[in-house]
Amino acid sequence: MKLTTIGPKDVGVVCCRITETDALTLLKRGEPFYLRVKSREVYKDVSQEDLMQAKRLKDMGIYNLWEFYKPISK
Repeated sequence: MKLTTIGPKDVGVVCCRITETDALTLLKRGEPFYLRVKSREVYKDVSQEDLMQAKRLKDMGIYNLWEFYKPISK
């Protein structure tokens, strides 16, 4: 999982919001998606293990957001 340089104002410009189910489908296909866990923390290259660890941190209250995004094709 790698932190991106996507800022809070750029999220809606460079990607569109998807559901967690859609993100899991993309993960299985090996397609890119972003995981946003805090207003300024958007991650890419998320693996299944990364997702499980992030979910635990969310449940513990470390992360305050749980949003998934798909990059917009140009």
